[in-house]
Formats: sequence, C-alpha cells, structure tokens
Amino acid sequence: MEESFEFARLNPFQEVMAYWEIAHPYNAGQVVRLDGRADVPALQAAIQTACQHAGVGMLVLDRHRRCYRYERAESIPLEVIALEESPTDTLRRALTEFINAGFPDAPHHPIRWSILDDAGTASCSLITVWHHLAADEMSMRLLLRRVLNRYYGAQHPDDSHPLTVLPPPLSRAIGSRHRSLSQIAALGRFIRLRLAVREVYRFKEVKARGEGTHVHLASLPPGLAGQLATLCRSHGVTVNDLILAVLGKILARATAQARAHGAKRHLALGGAVSLRAVAPETLAHCFGVFLGHWVTLLRRPDAALPALVSQVTAQTRAEKSAQRFAASQLGYSILALMSRWGSIRHHGQWYEKVYRLSGGVSNVRASTEWFGHAGQHIREYSLVSPPGPAMPLVVASATLDDQLNLCLVARDAALSAAEAGTLLDQLRAELNAIAGQGQLPSD
Repeated sequence: MEESFEFARLNPFQEVMAYWEIAHPYNAGQVVRLDGRADVPALQAAIQTACQHAGVGMLVLDRHRRCYRYERAESIPLEVIALEESPTDTLRRALTEFINAGFPDAPHHPIRWSILDDAGTASCSLITVWHHLAADEMSMRLLLRRVLNRYYGAQHPDDSHPLTVLPPPLSRAIGSRHRSLSQIAALGRFIRLRLAVREVYRFKEVKARGEGTHVHLASLPPGLAGQLATLCRSHGVTVNDLILAVLGKILARATAQARAHGAKRHLALGGAVSLRAVAPETLAHCFGVFLGHWVTLLRRPDAALPALVSQVTAQTRAEKSAQRFAASQLGYSILALMSRWGSIRHHGQWYEKVYRLSGGVSNVRASTEWFGHAGQHIREYSLVSPPGPAMPLVVASATLDDQLNLCLVARDAALSAAEAGTLLDQLRAELNAIAGQGQLPSD
C-alpha cells in the first residue's frame, strides 16, 4: 500500500455518524464462525497482508473539514479472547464491550480484530468490530473475503486489486438518474414523514441508565432459513418483510398498554438499504459507507400478523419501485446541517421527542460460494448493527446459505438487558413457529 495524501469527503450519512459519536461510539460488527481451531500467527499475518494490499491502513479523520484518508498501518493487532464462560456468553460479552468502546480521534486502524477459540466444537469465531463511519457491512465483507482466503492459502479472483478506499462522491457514484430525483419531492416526503412520526410510540428513555448498548444473539435451527424463504416467496414477500412484521407484532404487544393510554398509537421501523444496488459497477470494489434507508409505518400495529405483513409489503414495494431510498441522503444532509448550526443534541432523549422511531431492522444475505475457497470453512455468519441515539434497538438478520442468525443491539436507556433478551427470544420463537408450520398464523 502506497501512502496517499488525497482526502475523500464524508458523505451525509457519515457526517451524521460523526455527530452521533459525540454522544456514544457508533460501531458495527461481524462474527464469522470457522471450522477448526485458530492458528493465531497465521491469521494475524493474513489480516496484516490483506489489509495492506486492500489499502485499509490507518484512518486519518479530519472532523473539522469533514474528510478522511488512509495511511499505511505498520502493525494490525489480533486479540485472542479468553474463554471464561460458555462460548455464547463470552462472545456476547466481548461484542458488547467492543461495540461500546470508541475509536480514537488520532489516526487509527478502523477495525478491531479478535478471535475466540472453542475447543468443544472444534471451531473458532473471528470477530470484527469496526468504526462504522469508515465502512458498511459489504465493505467489511469484501475485506473479510481477502483475509480468509489468505489465511487458507488461496486468493479470490475478484480480489487481485486494492479496494477503492477513497470512493467518489456518493452523488456522482449513484448516477445521473438518482441525482436528478426531484429534491422538492424528496423534501416534501421528508416533511410528511416527520409529521407522521409525531404519532409514533418509542420506548421512553431513562437518562440515568446512560447512552450505552448491549448485544444479544440468537440463531434459527439449520434449514429453517430455507423454509422461511420458500414460505415468503409463496406469499410474494421477502424474509426481511416478514422479520419487520414479526418485530412489529412483538413491539406492539410490548407497548400495547402504554400506547392505549397515550396519543402515540403507531409504530415506525427504520430499515437500512445498501445503495450499491443502484450503482453495482461504480461501488462494487469500494470500501466506505453507501447506505440509505426507509421508514416503515405501522398505523395498525395491533393487527394480526398477515395484516402487518401486508402493511409492510405495500410500503416495501413502493420504496423499491421508485428507488426513493437513493434520495434518502437528503434527510441526513438536513440533520448534518442542523448539527453544524448546533440545533440538535444527538442523544436518545432528543430523538425520543423529535424523531420518533420504534426500532430498526438490518438484513444481509450471503453465501459460502461468494467467499470462494474460504467459504468451505465458514459455518456461520452474524451481523451486529448499532442503534445509535436515533433508535432504541436494531435487529440484524444475517443469512448464510441455509443458516439464519439474529442479533439485537438495544440502548441501555430504552430497554434493560433482560427486556431486550426476552424480545429477541420472542422474535426467534415466532420465526421458528412460522417456518415449522409452513404458513403465516391467522392471529
């Protein structure tokens, strides 16, 4: 990797992330469970070599100028996590610790690499927690593919060249069609959404609990992901739509009493959307953040699950058809501009009052084949998505072939660890029951 003195501008979402970090670190994570015990020296060498070749070295962030660049990283550490309790509990504890640990303002490698060995199952878990301002899930998966193939003595044919770590401006990358989307129409939609979420219920923040988060993990039995996908296709919906609807049902049940005695009767769930779909060639090998979003409003959250699925699906189809998520950067631009003026306090209580979202969902799907030779050694893949101050909780679903893993990250101020764990258990149980029955329940 040659040192570059060129800078790239933060896009609007990255700029908002930088402001969110004033209140609390905004980190994301992945967990890849691999066959066999870990060869720590070989893995550390693979990380060092792959990152150097990809161009992902030391992140130099200039918050004042709202730009960044990369310098060469002489050494990238790999932490070995001691197994002090069950592998699941150790993993959850480590993820919670890493997600809540901020990255320095000084130049730093934007990824924490760690490994957890599990002799009982003859496997190991490679954990990556990264400075979300620097990368999205797809960026990290592109880098992870390079690391794992080097570790296993192979190279993927698509990974022979460095990643583009200083990507083009997002407005140029997503193409002229989306740049020309009516800004007036987008602004009107943003205003309508802002008015709509005033009637949305959000868990009340308890300031004394702090701004921290906690992580919870769950898995569906092997094979059920395929059954869910088949069921969803037969109903003309996506697995993500189903998870949104089931989460809405669980949140509606948990908040029924509070909503019944207040004016906030609706629920709203935010969803992250990769913008690589609208620029598959321009962004295919870029390392950065290319995310939009949309908000799904549940105006009848207490309806039966099929009705909730219909509410979700109708909105999903409208968003995808018009590709309005490509213009969602406008909302981030407005937030960033207001932040520069000092009119926003980026903590949960401000968002609870002003920008009310009940939760969020992030969904990724991958295959072992996509990883090339290294895919033969991958057992499971999990994604950890942060809620930031804008949402009380986020559920991330990650499907690898026929295995579906769930991760819930919740704000301490909104939900206790016990409440969040119960919520995720209910979500897993609902999805298990739906897949096992092969049909959507009628009540």
